[in-house]
Amino acid sequence: EWPMGWDTMSRFVQWFVSEHLQRMGWPRTKGFFRKTLYVDARVVNAAFNSAMHICVSLGAGRPELALKVFTDTFEGYPFEGNPWTEDSVTKLLEGLQRGLQESIDKLPDTFPWVAISRPVEVIFYASEVKWQQLGDNDVQATWGWTSAMAILWGLIHDTELQEVFENQKADYERAASAAIPAGLDISARLPWATLEDLYQQCEGLIQDFESAHRPLPDPPAMLRAVPEIARRL
Repeated sequence: EWPMGWDTMSRFVQWFVSEHLQRMGWPRTKGFFRKTLYVDARVVNAAFNSAMHICVSLGAGRPELALKVFTDTFEGYPFEGNPWTEDSVTKLLEGLQRGLQESIDKLPDTFPWVAISRPVEVIFYASEVKWQQLGDNDVQATWGWTSAMAILWGLIHDTELQEVFENQKADYERAASAAIPAGLDISARLPWATLEDLYQQCEGLIQDFESAHRPLPDPPAMLRAVPEIARRL
């Protein structure tokens, strides 16, 4: 069962978070007659952080698909009415870039997708979140806006992601080499040997989303014409 509103929206990030949570056995029930569906807020935040990682990677490695996700985000609930004119596209991108820079500036020493998603974690002020709450307007709008920032970062910083990936890979493998002998049951390597492996996985997720719901829309001409975006196409 999807949270209220998700069945009509079904945007990529919301779909990914829902699928990710359900594969992990959420939501769970509690309360009188066990009728209340809930999710641990930390698990929700972790799932959303993974979604931001995917959005950054799509922007960097699969820009055409990333723009389709971006377009889909701003064509429906809760962002109805975007005319995709030169003025509306300019204002949208300026707002996203301001938010993006503020997030990166606050956490300059962490991965960009972590810096982008970290402010979103304060949406939930309790340790548990009602399943239906994930379909609320404010949650959906915040997730949509934040995922667009992640896509934009990937589109603009595609060459930088290689360095970010290599650093992440080295850090993980260094930590794993110390943790595994101590008894921690984790893999010695990241799931992706190369960035291309990660990009292919992200492309597969888009295909799964489209198979489950509908084809993503083609990006409007005004969005494709933005210089920072046009160079990637």
